[in-house]
Amino acid sequence: VMFLKQFVGFLPILIEIAALISISVQEYVDFGIIAGMVVINASIGFREEYHAKKSLDELSAALDSEIATKRNGVTSVVNTKDLVVGDIIILVGGTIVPADTKWIKGDNMQIDTAAIT
Repeated sequence: VMFLKQFVGFLPILIEIAALISISVQEYVDFGIIAGMVVINASIGFREEYHAKKSLDELSAALDSEIATKRNGVTSVVNTKDLVVGDIIILVGGTIVPADTKWIKGDNMQIDTAAIT
């Protein structure tokens, strides 16, 4: 499906029309060249899109993390997607704050908010 999407769009359709015109006037060499270029372009576009999607999936998986949480007086490690209102998250150096939080207590804390801006 991702490969077939490469053949849809203003420029690809315009080039495909040019290929159809060239075959209709029996210019087979021109048709072969144009069709070859369309396939090469689609292959390169597919490859780039595939690698971009793969990188995005890897980045998304890396951001799915677990965090130490105190819930109902019990400390456990939970997935950040499972956090609920009232959970107390336990932050240590290098921890990414996974959600909106209310600051309760901290000793000598510094927060880098560069990623937010």
